Amino acid sequence: MLLGAIVAVVLPAIAVTRRVHDYGWAYYRRVGPVYWMFPTDTVWAYRIGRYQVTCIEDPAKYWAYSNFCGQKLIIRCAGRIVLEDEGDFVRLEHDPVPGADLNANGLPDVVVRFDTFSSANYQKYRIYEFGRDGIATIAAFETRGEGTTARFVDADNDGIDEIDADDWVYDGTYSHPVPSMLLWDGHQFTRRTVHTWRRPWQHGGGAVEP
Repeated sequence: MLLGAIVAVVLPAIAVTRRVHDYGWAYYRRVGPVYWMFPTDTVWAYRIGRYQVTCIEDPAKYWAYSNFCGQKLIIRCAGRIVLEDEGDFVRLEHDPVPGADLNANGLPDVVVRFDTFSSANYQKYRIYEFGRDGIATIAAFETRGEGTTARFVDADNDGIDEIDADDWVYDGTYSHPVPSMLLWDGHQFTRRTVHTWRRPWQHGGGAVEP
């Protein structure tokens, strides 16, 4: 029995060692038994109160047997999944810092950017608010370019941020970004089309015209 136990442990260990040596750990992680036991990797994780915000990816992404491509955002509350979303890359924005109260209502918010790389790079922004009874999406807009493309600033010093960003307009035949500000309307951040020269922090104040 002892000899059998030794053989049962040593032979698989030798086989795994040889495969890792020949193909590399990254390859074996995608095709070996470890993948079936742990089919996702955690890219980043952040906790805000009762909520755990996590980005995961499939080690076998872009392979035929992968469960999903790109990265996936998962938000849990008390261990239960309450929200999922996907993108090529999922970024947790740190300006403003996660947990900041963007609309001055006493609840923490996070800004998540979903990068999509195609013929025209664009970012999908979502702002989630963590309430006592669940999650609310208080902003949803899209911008063009690479990296952080939205700016958060309290232009009128009322304690509530305004969002300076493009918001893509789709009309079925073509799409284009429109210079926009997103203003808090009491329920969510809504888009107002503006001209660059009307942005108050660039030219000493002034009203923003819808």
